[in-house]
Amino acid sequence: TNLSKTNLSNADLSNSDLSFANLSYVSLSDADLSDANLSDTNLNYTNLNHANLNNAILRNADLSNASLSNTDLKNTILYKTDLFYARIDNMVSFGNVGKYHRTVYYFYKEDRVICGCFDNTLEEFKKDVKIEYGEDYGAYKKCIKTFEMYKEEN
Repeated sequence: TNLSKTNLSNADLSNSDLSFANLSYVSLSDADLSDANLSDTNLNYTNLNHANLNNAILRNADLSNASLSNTDLKNTILYKTDLFYARIDNMVSFGNVGKYHRTVYYFYKEDRVICGCFDNTLEEFKKDVKIEYGEDYGAYKKCIKTFEMYKEEN
């Protein structure tokens, strides 16, 4: 499905299967995408401000350059989702971290870290990093310190 450059603001797309769709440059502000399947979907430059993505599946989705201000991402599956240059008001990220050059995302209002296939709390991330990345812990340690600062301030 190619819906590129359309206006779907305020649309109720809950429980929709939009996997593999082209939704680039689409306005989905205030849209309800809860429980929607957006796997492998192109959402590049999409406006998702104030959208509800609660329980949505965005596995392998391209959200690069998307705007997600005040977007509900609770329980959203973001496995292998491209968030480069995405504008998210409650997220901080670091790129090219560790020997696998991963991007680490921290959603500080939700206390949620996403890195590769890891998706859990900051405390769990700290534990896993020490066990899994031994020699690369230094690079991750800088991320963790910054994330803790954001968590404290918010």
